Amino acid sequence: MNWAGLYTVLSGVNRHSTAIGRIWLSVIFIFRIMVLVVAAESVWGDEKSAFTCNTQQPGCNSVCYDQFFPISHIRLWALQLILVTTPALLVAMHVAYQQHQEKKLLVLTGHGDAKHLEEVKKHKMRIAGSLWWTYVCSVVFRLLFEAVFMYIFYMIYPGYQMVRLVKCEAYPCPNTVDCFVSRPTEKTIFTVFMLVTSGICIVLNMAELVYLVVRACARRGRPDSNPPSGKGSFYGHKLSSEYKQNEINQLLTEQDGSLKDMLRRNPGLQALLEVGFMAGQCALYGFALEPLYACRRWPCPNAVSCYVSRPTEKTIFILFMLAVACVSLLLNLAEIYHLATTKCRPGAGGRSPRAKRPAAVLAV
Repeated sequence: MNWAGLYTVLSGVNRHSTAIGRIWLSVIFIFRIMVLVVAAESVWGDEKSAFTCNTQQPGCNSVCYDQFFPISHIRLWALQLILVTTPALLVAMHVAYQQHQEKKLLVLTGHGDAKHLEEVKKHKMRIAGSLWWTYVCSVVFRLLFEAVFMYIFYMIYPGYQMVRLVKCEAYPCPNTVDCFVSRPTEKTIFTVFMLVTSGICIVLNMAELVYLVVRACARRGRPDSNPPSGKGSFYGHKLSSEYKQNEINQLLTEQDGSLKDMLRRNPGLQALLEVGFMAGQCALYGFALEPLYACRRWPCPNAVSCYVSRPTEKTIFILFMLAVACVSLLLNLAEIYHLATTKCRPGAGGRSPRAKRPAAVLAV
């Protein structure tokens, strides 16, 4: 996985984060992602091939490994880091949206020169108004994701320790067999290190949440002679509500016809593709992989037993991708509803305001 792309996106959030948020992001990339990429991946690189059981029964190694290690540490940590950093992307998108809106308003008010637009781009957004709620929600979701994954690690690997020897009785093992794990002490050290850094991130998130709430209460308690606008914008005090209404009318009525048709059709097409691929997944593979399949196809002389590697781990990722596809489908349906209501709104589908110009009054 290319973590550099994620770092490039999240580094832009640093400018608009609190001091605690900057420390949290540094801990994420220095002590978690770098350790995961540089060291941990090589330690777990031979986990499947070096997992040996004292039997030659075909399929026994694969079934026992899947029983005791339903998902790899590396993939679970990667999934954890992706989900933990995703709320920060919401803050970045909210900031980008506010900056885009401010640039449009500046253009409408005749201040759309390069100097003003560059000031909007470089300006640090104040965490207030709707941006405050987005930021607080992102911190809360980060806390929840960290706590959930620590609980998952505890349920899968009790005591957060990697055992040296496991005893397996799963079919097709002929009896209770001993299976040995490679590098158990080294893996335990890395597991404890990653969990400690996860705990540090939880403490930082809680401190940042308390800081944001206390700061918001203190700001509300003292009078503000020059309060910011509802969006916390840089030029909000310069722009009146009629300019914002003019922008909304312009966005609704002055778009090109082909662009509006494309916006109306694309969400429906995306929804159909999502449903089609989900149906294809269900028809071809289902949503769960079995550890054992019986094959009778040529050139097999008779029905033979075939064992799938890591079926539980693959099932987990199939269900995760299915959940993401369902979320995408719901977003597409919401976008279709939004576009439909916007089109049916009175005055939204009429002629452009530029077409309704008052007649010139001739002076007598």
